Amino acid sequence: MTKNQDPSKIVSPFTGWDMDGYSSHVVDDQRQAQAALVEMDQRAAQAAGLPRLSKSSVQRAGDGAMMRWPADTDLARLLTDYPAKLVTELNAVNKRLAAEHRIRVRIAIGYGMSEEAAGGFAGPAPIAVARMLEAESVKQALKDNPDAAVVLVIDSYLHKEFVLQHVSGLNPNDFTPAQISVKNFHETAWIAVLGRDERTPTVMPANPEKTREAGDPRTSGPIIAAVIGAVAAITAAIITASAYLNKADGTNTSTPPTTPTPTSAPTATTTTASLSTVSPPALATFKEVGGNRLGVQTFISTRGHVADNKPLIYFGDEVQVRCWAANKSGMPSINRFYLITGGIWDGLYAPANTFLNGAPPEDPGSTQIDPAVPPCA
Repeated sequence: MTKNQDPSKIVSPFTGWDMDGYSSHVVDDQRQAQAALVEMDQRAAQAAGLPRLSKSSVQRAGDGAMMRWPADTDLARLLTDYPAKLVTELNAVNKRLAAEHRIRVRIAIGYGMSEEAAGGFAGPAPIAVARMLEAESVKQALKDNPDAAVVLVIDSYLHKEFVLQHVSGLNPNDFTPAQISVKNFHETAWIAVLGRDERTPTVMPANPEKTREAGDPRTSGPIIAAVIGAVAAITAAIITASAYLNKADGTNTSTPPTTPTPTSAPTATTTTASLSTVSPPALATFKEVGGNRLGVQTFISTRGHVADNKPLIYFGDEVQVRCWAANKSGMPSINRFYLITGGIWDGLYAPANTFLNGAPPEDPGSTQIDPAVPPCA
């Protein structure tokens, strides 16, 4: 440290959070929500293995807080484990609250210089975090996703050095760029929507079956078989009754069909032997391991209808998949969908590029799809 260097001036991670809709609540609700969020934030940071902050490192302001972290803070944990743990805390509390009282948060994470000042913090890092929290694009992301607990926004440095490098399971497809223009601040930031509330009903079409694409193995096979069976039954009924339909005009002089004699039918021995030696081939499945630490939502169709009341698939979770299907949801972050078979996600779809797909755990996101998994027929 040089002779005149201010010991309070450091380059380190800086975070901030702001509660959505805080000012619309009455005072009692504000006080309760503020206390609950402070506790949840502290538990999330502790569960993520982050250092405990001193009072001078935290600046609270009613519906939000700004936090300056030590220079040696694990940035990977701050970007992945901390938001994920806070989402878990929020979802657990929000399940017990009415929709108008649910706690929803915008979180901003930046990296840069800051210093202690008479009125709080000063420097590029706290300014960037404050402007990201104030940005209309970040607020709109939370409005556009009413079933989400958290919208995370990070600066370009963290996106370049951590997200684009797939550090700790971070997936570039989860982030969307946004131009932040607030007052004299003009920078590009990156937004991710986290923690959908699993209680929120999914808005579905009147007939959800119509949204499933041709070749969906959960519907097309049984439907085709049923149609063929129905046609065969109708045809047999028409043939059986045709001998009587022409009797009124005198063209039918034949007797009703008789039951074939036993000698005219295939022998029981032949039929039994044929059925006992032929069995349908077993459908192969493939083990895939979750590669996203923030958790991945599952879907009931490839058109993007969210699976209701199903947990997220987190980093390290194992599932069995049968095949992949084309993405028809319009969500550019998804390359293809895996069809999951068995377990609590049986029959649901999950984005293929959110799994390790055979890549080592320390290099998630490097393999977009498992080449061993076939397309859905």
